[in-house]
Amino acid sequence: MKLSENFSFGNPTRIVFGNGKVAELGSILSASRICLVTSAGFTKRGMTQRLRAMFGDRLLYVVDTIDPNPDLDRLDDIIRNVRAAKPDVILAVGGGSAMDSGKVIAKAINAPDGWTLAAHFRDGHKVHDNAPLPCYVVPTTSGTGAEVTPFATVWDETTNTKYSLANADMFPVAAILDPELTLDMPREVTLSTGLDAISQALESVWNRSCNAITFGWAISSLRLSLSALAKVANTPDDLQARSDMAQASLLAGLCISHTRTALAHSMSYPITAHYGLPHGFACSFTLPALFDFNIEVDDGRLDVLAKALEYRDANQLKTVVAQLLKDVDIGSYFTKYVKNPSDILLHVPEMITPNRSGNNMRDVDFHDIERIVHNTLEAYITV
Repeated sequence: MKLSENFSFGNPTRIVFGNGKVAELGSILSASRICLVTSAGFTKRGMTQRLRAMFGDRLLYVVDTIDPNPDLDRLDDIIRNVRAAKPDVILAVGGGSAMDSGKVIAKAINAPDGWTLAAHFRDGHKVHDNAPLPCYVVPTTSGTGAEVTPFATVWDETTNTKYSLANADMFPVAAILDPELTLDMPREVTLSTGLDAISQALESVWNRSCNAITFGWAISSLRLSLSALAKVANTPDDLQARSDMAQASLLAGLCISHTRTALAHSMSYPITAHYGLPHGFACSFTLPALFDFNIEVDDGRLDVLAKALEYRDANQLKTVVAQLLKDVDIGSYFTKYVKNPSDILLHVPEMITPNRSGNNMRDVDFHDIERIVHNTLEAYITV
């Protein structure tokens, strides 16, 4: 096994984990001018009012219009409004989209005149050097790992393109993880986000930047998630399983905060962009085929991973992952969004994103992508 021996590692995000920890937010976050970033759903479920009661007049401004896969033009509008309110800290509560939006707003709010997300992604303006506002995050899903990463996903709906805003100063100041907040996740969200955590952990292993630190965390993450995801899918009020998934997500997020993701994520972006397939489904349904693809060049790490998880070898671990995908009926979720599954073959030219696919331990070309997609459709989807 030959892991990366040339690396540096650091993650400055303070982690506060445990049931009921959200009640400690008032003392963890001492700022006097707080901007809350969340979704309309959380306001409807009473979370915004709960935070108003907790913070009182310190909760200065509320953005509760964050949608899944946030669009850069709408975020630019939100940033202008938040800037006018002059908060001194951002508090993002919700799933990956809310946390990513919070990190983006925190970074963009202090940008120099003329710098916008549109200018950055469409016109090539560099990420500015001005320090962001402090950003605190409270995840309410288990899978994205956004609570401990220095990058955020942004979408351009005009071109169906996924971007990532990334900078070393975009790590949240603190992440408060309260598994109780995940108890009311719908089944589809539970599965999609949970599969995202599994995808991230695996992709951090078959990754050119995998090192001893991330490899150990990936093992711990998968030891939790491969068991807990089926439990929370079938018994959503199982708080121990919810806690296990929250920890698995956190550990996978710590992994990709260094390695970033790889080929499964690269292949997923056009599927989500064109069809709206939730991210976790889009980046996980290719995992067994990617096992086959990477096993052919394995330097031993995939077998070591499998044995650490108490499986015979990498092929048996692949079978376990494939069975999990079948058990959660990923095919039905896929066809719910993609009415003609074979159409995704039309998007093969969009599935190589060098700063993601280039992280994969094996080089890939469009012929490889086409074969991986075809094998995946044969395994899970009737075409």
